[in-house]
Amino acid sequence: MLRLTTLFFALVLASIGFAPVVHAEDITPGYLVGKWDLEGGGKKCDSNDSTYVIHSENGAFEYGRDDRAEAVGFWSVEGEIITYQILTSPAYFHDLDVSLKAYEDQFHQYTVVSMLADQQKNEFTAISSLGDQISKFTAHRCK
Repeated sequence: MLRLTTLFFALVLASIGFAPVVHAEDITPGYLVGKWDLEGGGKKCDSNDSTYVIHSENGAFEYGRDDRAEAVGFWSVEGEIITYQILTSPAYFHDLDVSLKAYEDQFHQYTVVSMLADQQKNEFTAISSLGDQISKFTAHRCK
């Protein structure tokens, strides 16, 4: 039995060594240009209750929820990394945490770094970090 278990684990380790490594393709700025639905699987593109990001050709972007821009700034791409320089007021997110209401009329700059995990023609999945917070999201291209 010990021989069989050893053989099984040896085969598993060997197969891992020969497994093909899959890398996401480098993204180009042209790929990101346009409006992306961040919550509705592409079905909320024209809805007033969507969460979205719009990447402009000039490197500017707009992030919004419920048909209202909540953050603006600039984006850049290098390889599989999208970097967002964001200007927003934490008060815009008071519905997520009521203590943020105290920041009304105050604007702050933040940097968000997103690493592409999967890319398809009209959607991509990325893992993003903002300070010590990490999240995963899938964006769907709006037509």
